[in-house]
Amino acid sequence: MICTESGKTSPSPDGRPPPPSLDLSRVGCGDHRQRKRWYTLDALAVVDRRLAPLRERFGPSNRDLVRVALAYSLQSADNTAVLVGFTAPDQVRENLTALDTPLSVDDLSFVRATLGQLQQDLDAAGDVFLDETPPHA
Repeated sequence: MICTESGKTSPSPDGRPPPPSLDLSRVGCGDHRQRKRWYTLDALAVVDRRLAPLRERFGPSNRDLVRVALAYSLQSADNTAVLVGFTAPDQVRENLTALDTPLSVDDLSFVRATLGQLQQDLDAAGDVFLDETPPHA
């Protein structure tokens, strides 16, 4: 992502839009994600592609993914705390639904394997911080 003169961000220098499922509207200039390779358009396309199996299994919306992420996190250990930010009261209600339906053992294994593959793909792309990456000749 690059900062524009208006103080907004563009996902790429050539103006390509992000994948439809990724909302970058809240990423502004000065945001820590500006420094991270994982938030470049190419990396976001990898994330979007690797999250597709989760969408197929649990539902297509970002809300579905949030519910699964919260349930997975809460079920990953006996003593777990998850800190979540909210921008609207509806998000509080939606996120609490993660407690309504625990993930099955098969679901937990599926999420773990899917996220493991995503992590491998991101790691293979190079260093996380763009400003710590040596310039290419």
